[in-house]
Amino acid sequence: MVKSILHIAIYCRDIEKSTDFYTRILGMKHLFTQNKDDGSLWYVYLYSGGGTFVELFPLSEGSERPTQATPGITHICLAVEDIEEAARKVKAEDWPLESEPRLGGDGNWQAWVIDPDGVRIELMQMMPDCSQYKALKEQGLE
Repeated sequence: MVKSILHIAIYCRDIEKSTDFYTRILGMKHLFTQNKDDGSLWYVYLYSGGGTFVELFPLSEGSERPTQATPGITHICLAVEDIEEAARKVKAEDWPLESEPRLGGDGNWQAWVIDPDGVRIELMQMMPDCSQYKALKEQGLE
């Protein structure tokens, strides 16, 4: 039934800071900003590539992002072409990496960064012989 993930939506305390992080630091493209009927900001829509989008919503009164102690998304994973280049780009923008590039147990290279609101982001360079591609091939899903 499900074909793919189309977008993720993230609450942001400072929408300008988050938009800057996802566009300037991570290189996503700003597509449009959607306002409500009263003219106030509803969300910012970004393109991450590969037919996948990110929506940034201003944190509204009473909303709270999930923590590790509450149910919710633990992190998002973003595909990159070259993990070393991605890590250099993040650091060149004076944004700290949570962890330097390393080979994960699934055979993919990964590095971690945290967005302005504490959302953990895994940057991943998928490798040809990784566990995910092997499983897809074994199950005839490639």
